[in-house]
Amino acid sequence: MHDFLFTHIRWSKDEIETSRDGLSINSLELGAFQSKMMQVLSSWNIVQFLNIFGFSRFVPQQSYQLCKGAAALCILSYSGTGLDSYFNGGRALQRIWLTATSLGLSLHPMTGLVYLIHTVRCGGEGLSNNHTKMLLKSFDKLKQFCPLGENESIIMAFRIGYADPPSDKSLRIPLEKILVFGNPPD
Repeated sequence: MHDFLFTHIRWSKDEIETSRDGLSINSLELGAFQSKMMQVLSSWNIVQFLNIFGFSRFVPQQSYQLCKGAAALCILSYSGTGLDSYFNGGRALQRIWLTATSLGLSLHPMTGLVYLIHTVRCGGEGLSNNHTKMLLKSFDKLKQFCPLGENESIIMAFRIGYADPPSDKSLRIPLEKILVFGNPPD
């Protein structure tokens, strides 16, 4: 997850304009100190060193505090576990997000646990046995609050409520770079 996050953060206006993808560091709505800390934490070696002193428990605690202050916590699930479920679930999420925005509400995805649970449900590749056990325990706790069927996929967890408008937005990849017209190659 560390590598995934940091390969998508864009640190400067030049980098944002060049790549036209990823997350602007400013779009994360961090304070000046937190933004500088993110640059430090982009090094996995530093994170591993800090984990010796319990840093790995600090990050979930921050998420917990954010959740406690949220007007509402939501989980979007969709029937099925295949690609169609995620595609249709993504469409449903987009409609929810657009509706929330039209009502003056802000939606903030909380993705870490969702992505890790999906990884465990797909075989747990890249996760240690201890991490897999912890995630399954977390998933069981989650199901106490939000019952999920065996054939149901969690699409997204998110906080929703009133918030100041975002100070920055990430750019979109031009449509012609992701949508290809014509016949598929053989």
